[in-house]
Amino acid sequence: MIRYMNGDKKNNLKVAVFIAAISAIPIFFIWGKLAIGGDTMIPTSSSSLEKYLFQWMGTQNGQYFSINYYPLYIFYKFLELFRLDIYLISSLSVFLLNFAAGYGVYRLAKLFSQKNSFFLYTVPILFYLFSPALLNGWHYLYIYSTAPWFFYFIFKWIKSCRIDVADILWINAVIFFSSLDLPNPKYLFHFFLIAAIAIGLSVVLKLMRLDFFTKNALKFVIIAISFTYLILPLSYFVTHYTPEAYGVHI
Repeated sequence: MIRYMNGDKKNNLKVAVFIAAISAIPIFFIWGKLAIGGDTMIPTSSSSLEKYLFQWMGTQNGQYFSINYYPLYIFYKFLELFRLDIYLISSLSVFLLNFAAGYGVYRLAKLFSQKNSFFLYTVPILFYLFSPALLNGWHYLYIYSTAPWFFYFIFKWIKSCRIDVADILWINAVIFFSSLDLPNPKYLFHFFLIAAIAIGLSVVLKLMRLDFFTKNALKFVIIAISFTYLILPLSYFVTHYTPEAYGVHI
């Protein structure tokens, strides 16, 4: 048992170093050519974010959608203490998001296999970090970075048939950082849709019993309440949406 734990720690360190190296490759490759901005027009300094630090943002015709730039504001505010330029800060954020994505894939793969195989875990990491979608749109990196972690907890619940209190805190952190891609609520919708399908199929395939829901009913309620800051404004937006006011691209 001790030998397995020591081997596991060594493998974790090797994979972490590998992910760090892979995450840095895009930064060196596009250094001096990295676009600061994108479709979501996320600002790249704390001062440009200050006017967005409220949860409901009005759009045309009095409609509202949810927005969450607090993590970015804190991130920029901290790094600006070191007087780093905007380009360097943006590059660092890309590196950290890539690393979070890669390590999330590692944890997800490890959930399905307990083998201490370095090759077994690095293959899905490479496929994920070098996917065309990931390299083509860094302004959507928040979703790509958090998606493996979200599904890690979903499949962890399916595998263990239990929800720990710590899981509630972690899943909230995942959703909190995922919501940086708002106002693009379709991504969070896809998260919950796929989670519902996975859990539903697990019940049908008898990987989970129905008493999983009764035993964890209170925890599901707590999770739902903790997402209120996202659900309420998005629900308002959906129920008051008109193509004439906002367009059909939504």
